Amino acid sequence: MRYCYQIMNSNETEREQLATWIAKMRTELKIKIFRKETIEEENREMYAYLHDIFGAQLLEAFELKFNDEYKVTG
Repeated sequence: MRYCYQIMNSNETEREQLATWIAKMRTELKIKIFRKETIEEENREMYAYLHDIFGAQLLEAFELKFNDEYKVTG
């Protein structure tokens, strides 16, 4: 009986630690998802702005030059 209760107590302690960790990660995940969505929206707005200023053809020419550069440094 004592052995079983020791295992159950140990399991409960680990379960509580895992529950705390999971709650923390959920909060962090929500924050990171929000930040990711914000970045995506900023990029869409920036692209639309550039498209409006330079037009589709000139923007395509810039993309040929800057896409590889952006991927390396971005």
